[in-house]
Amino acid sequence: MKRVTLKIKTAVLVSTLAILVGCPSKDNGAGAPPPPAATPTTPTVPTPTTPTDTNTAAKAGGEAVLQIDSITSFSEYAGRPLYNPKDVKVRVNLQNLGSWYGQDVYGGELAISYNDLGPGGRDQYYEGRFYSGTDLNENSHKRFAHGMFRGFFEDSLGAALIVIEETDDLGLMSGSVYYKNWNLAVCNSMPFFYPECNDKSQAKCWNILRGPYDCRTFVAQNSDGKWVVDIDKVTSSVPSDGYKRIGRFEGLNFAKAFNK
Repeated sequence: MKRVTLKIKTAVLVSTLAILVGCPSKDNGAGAPPPPAATPTTPTVPTPTTPTDTNTAAKAGGEAVLQIDSITSFSEYAGRPLYNPKDVKVRVNLQNLGSWYGQDVYGGELAISYNDLGPGGRDQYYEGRFYSGTDLNENSHKRFAHGMFRGFFEDSLGAALIVIEETDDLGLMSGSVYYKNWNLAVCNSMPFFYPECNDKSQAKCWNILRGPYDCRTFVAQNSDGKWVVDIDKVTSSVPSDGYKRIGRFEGLNFAKAFNK
């Protein structure tokens, strides 16, 4: 499913894995839907970009062991059958983007890495990276609310979500990581064929209101009648809307992850 970096000894291989599977998105946008098209169109799938660093490069941010729920669910995330994934880790590297009504807002990168058997039975390193961008308005939800941090990130094939549920007295955080693929199935669903199927909007997926690239959850209705991500009104720590949990982590260093 996700963009990955592979390493075998001194050689670096790059592999892109994708599962175009998802649950139908609810149309919560304003205005009337577009008229039905005569025939279904084939959506354009974004082309993943290639990461530039390798497993040997210094990694910024904080890192923690990610205890996966099961090999089956982790294989769904990876987009291929996994044999014996080990050294599974989540890495968080966030920067302070500014203040939103007196609260610090953060943005940056979320990465998931692991080792597993590859061709020839050799151990390979895989890493999938997700980004949020650095625009304050687009990332206004990335702040602490109700004692939690719930942050959306995306790559060219889907979204990742981290929920930091607790921080202890030593500044070590615990929580869960989830993922959601782009829901391209809606592009061939009657009675509507979304114009959003043709190209992904420049907006981040958590700000898109309908179509295959809508990755919202933790939503509430705003004054304009639109259903938007609202971490202040929604107190749940468990996402819905098609998200699947990869696993749980403990011991993520707050100072390193948030670059304090």
